[in-house]
Amino acid sequence: MSGYGQNMHADPAAPAAGPAQGGLPQGPVIAGVVGAVIALIGSFLAWSTIDGGELGSESSSGMKGDGLWTLIAAIVAAGLFGAAYLTRKHLYVLVSLVPSAVLLIVAVLNFASPDRAARADLEDQGADSASIDELLDAFDVSAGVGVYVTLLGALVALGAGAFLAVRARRA
Repeated sequence: MSGYGQNMHADPAAPAAGPAQGGLPQGPVIAGVVGAVIALIGSFLAWSTIDGGELGSESSSGMKGDGLWTLIAAIVAAGLFGAAYLTRKHLYVLVSLVPSAVLLIVAVLNFASPDRAARADLEDQGADSASIDELLDAFDVSAGVGVYVTLLGALVALGAGAFLAVRARRA
């Protein structure tokens, strides 16, 4: 019996299974990065759609309006989650809550008022405020896919950050 009498326990020098060094579980950190990247992608998509019926429809990119803010916030959040992944420090996760909250606030504002991106797009084209109001009142304006994608990414990033913040507080 070759195994009899030998130490059957794990090597004490081997890394322990479970959370990474410092107690920061990497799964939620990766989820935070993914959420921020999803929000970043949503920043470039259509944020509002004007339905003109038989005239067709026209979409406005998030980059014509508040998408620039979500792009910046998403880059910052992804960077902070990336730093947390590399350093395994909770501080980066806690700070990531700020840009993640900005993502959520801007996405909710544009979801509640889908004409924001269309208005910014029309202003960029040189339309005056009275003409914009008249046009937006005449047609149906709805939130575009970019708002939904950004909202989803913001919720994932903020949820991951909040989960890790609560976990850090309990530790």
